[in-house]
Amino acid sequence: MSKQPDPVLHHFRPSWAICAFDGSCLSDRTPMRAMRPVVDVRSAPSDDAALDTQLLFGEAVMVYGMEDGWAWVQSNWDHYQGYCRLEFLEPANLVEPTYRVMAARTFAYDKPDLKASMIATLPMGAEVCVEEWIDTSNGLYARLSNGMGVFAKHLAPLDQFATDPVDVALELLKTPYLWAGRSGLGLDCSARVQQALRLCGIAAYRDTDMQEATLGECLAADMPLHDLKRGDFVFWKGHVGIVEGPNSLIHANAYSMDVTVEPLDGAVERISGLYAQPTSFRRLKS
Repeated sequence: MSKQPDPVLHHFRPSWAICAFDGSCLSDRTPMRAMRPVVDVRSAPSDDAALDTQLLFGEAVMVYGMEDGWAWVQSNWDHYQGYCRLEFLEPANLVEPTYRVMAARTFAYDKPDLKASMIATLPMGAEVCVEEWIDTSNGLYARLSNGMGVFAKHLAPLDQFATDPVDVALELLKTPYLWAGRSGLGLDCSARVQQALRLCGIAAYRDTDMQEATLGECLAADMPLHDLKRGDFVFWKGHVGIVEGPNSLIHANAYSMDVTVEPLDGAVERISGLYAQPTSFRRLKS
């Protein structure tokens, strides 16, 4: 018997488009990109529908259908599907991103200057097209294809990656917790893991269950906590954290409502008391 596809990766909407369970689409597909700093992706084409995930500025999607101002999209990065406002997208062929925001968040100004008007906040992972570098009295700035200016040191070429997911995760300390959020403006536990890995050039799914099934290799279920290494993942049902160091866990959580570092043994005791023991420990393959 064949395994039923994950509904967040293989939606089926006959009234919008016809998609096979292997991800291939039998109708016309339109490549587009997010043109807002953060674009909400919902479970249904309605502002009242549940928030499932978010797209970041410049991220590419495939649009499988459009109706009443909504687009049914699938992320080119993690294959997540859902619905977003069509007005927040633009054709993908208008601009080809060349750089990525590496800081937790950065301001975009109406021109490349420290004292210019701030018009947007771009989150970590946003992808932009740099057209020109401008050396100002306050440092080097990038002029983007849309005319906005961004501090150059907050950007890196798309083919340049960080080397340590834990260091990336620490950049997001104190970022507010947001269920289904996926940016430096607000995120949840699995999005923080996904972003930390992405900026290191490592692909990861969006949700904890898919991450637990695919990331690295599974460690012994009875492994003592003190044997876990920096960068290991601790999974509970519906939650995930990254080991920051000896007896130290970094995770986005609804207990502190932000990204925080706390003692690993204390987190395991507290979370296990509320829900259950960790379901697995995983480690990226070297």
